[in-house]
Amino acid sequence: MHEKDQVLTINGWLIHHWHDYRLEWNPAQYGNITMLHIPGQLIWLPDIILYNKSTWEPPVVYNSVCKMNIEWFPYDEQHCDMKFGSWTFGGTELDLHHLESDDVERVVVANDTEWRVEMGVDLSEYQESVEWDLMSAEGTRHKKWYPCCDYPSIDITYYLRIRRKKLFYTINLTTPCIGIAVLASFVFYLPSESHNKITLCISVLVSLTVFFLLLIEIVPPTSVHIPLIAKYLMFTMVMVTLSVVVTVFVQNVHYRSEYDPMPYWMRYLFIHFLGRYLVTYRNRAVIYRNAVYNWMNNTHGLDSPAERLHKQTKKAILEGDQSQNTKASKQRRLGKQNAAGSTYVKMLAPIIHKCGNQAIHGNTNRALLHLEKFRLSLHASATLKCSKISQPSNSYRFFRVSFVNENDTFSTSLDVVARAQANVRYIASTLAENSKNEQKRADWRFVAQVIDRILLISFSCTIFLGTAIAMLSVPSFRDRRLPLTTTSD
Repeated sequence: MHEKDQVLTINGWLIHHWHDYRLEWNPAQYGNITMLHIPGQLIWLPDIILYNKSTWEPPVVYNSVCKMNIEWFPYDEQHCDMKFGSWTFGGTELDLHHLESDDVERVVVANDTEWRVEMGVDLSEYQESVEWDLMSAEGTRHKKWYPCCDYPSIDITYYLRIRRKKLFYTINLTTPCIGIAVLASFVFYLPSESHNKITLCISVLVSLTVFFLLLIEIVPPTSVHIPLIAKYLMFTMVMVTLSVVVTVFVQNVHYRSEYDPMPYWMRYLFIHFLGRYLVTYRNRAVIYRNAVYNWMNNTHGLDSPAERLHKQTKKAILEGDQSQNTKASKQRRLGKQNAAGSTYVKMLAPIIHKCGNQAIHGNTNRALLHLEKFRLSLHASATLKCSKISQPSNSYRFFRVSFVNENDTFSTSLDVVARAQANVRYIASTLAENSKNEQKRADWRFVAQVIDRILLISFSCTIFLGTAIAMLSVPSFRDRRLPLTTTSD
């Protein structure tokens, strides 16, 4: 079974049995001859044929020239004619008329007489084609006079109009082309961070090339008219090529660094004006958070600034306590130093950790205010008396008196607070600079996003208009005529 050609092939024998009365005789009348050898070509054979065979040859097969007009392919309609007449006899010797003389319409065109028949062919045994529809079959009798001869020339011409069926090419050729054209516009909806914009453009371009190769095999090679589907493919290829060019430009804008200053007109046009009307927003808190995370990962690894302050505080207090030790009192003060250092760490660590978190989240002034209050409280604690140690009702005073009793460690804690204030200022300045740089990079990314949105809208509108114009310009889409069928139906 050949599915594409719709042909069934069977290998076998067709056995015939028949009776021919002309091969019968009386042996007594012919010298007792009972056997006679006759050449096979002289024997009558039954004319048994397969009526619906694919290579069936009717009594007459005409191959006529039909000039193809593929301007609207695959929704085209072809006009073909078949002219019949005598090559040797003139109109005075041989006259031609339609068989259906009752349906003849007489028309005079340019001093020549014509007889027209609207249905010039018999469709009682007509078999419909799977690719073409027969729209009309008009027969016309022409009687013309030529300068060479003194007698008229008569011919009968049949004008056939056939229209290509739409379903096959719509599903297998037109619909995929429209889908590929739509993909060309969705390139600009893909985020620039995915790194697949150029890949998608090239893939669409390769798909169009495949369809061009398929189209070359279908349509005849002619330069008189360009097929409609070829025009649409060329339009789509131009759009895809432009999408590749502008995508490269958008990628260049998206990955620009903070060292490339943005012109004022560009900032005003794309950020302050077009960004609002194209429904494109951005979260500034995300920009600041990205700057913080980038600074933490690139500069300090996995430790946050608050954790670094906590570790530096603990290390400074312990080192300050141990630097005051002497060899003579090392054994005696070892326990007190560890206890004092542990007390300072327990007290300073939460405060500095809180201040560090406030600093990296933008609350620099609040962090510095907390550290300054803590430093002033340490100074105020120096004036307290040791007798306040016995007051258990106020645990905060107990810790302050403990700080006063350890003069050396007290000075060390003040240094730690001062160092924490310096670190907070450093964090604030660094994050401000990183936030500023991240803001510049975010501006470039925002401009690229706005350009992508503009290109998405413009390409979508252009492709939609191009597709609509191509489809609505086809004459057969507005043709409501029904094809001719067999007269028996």
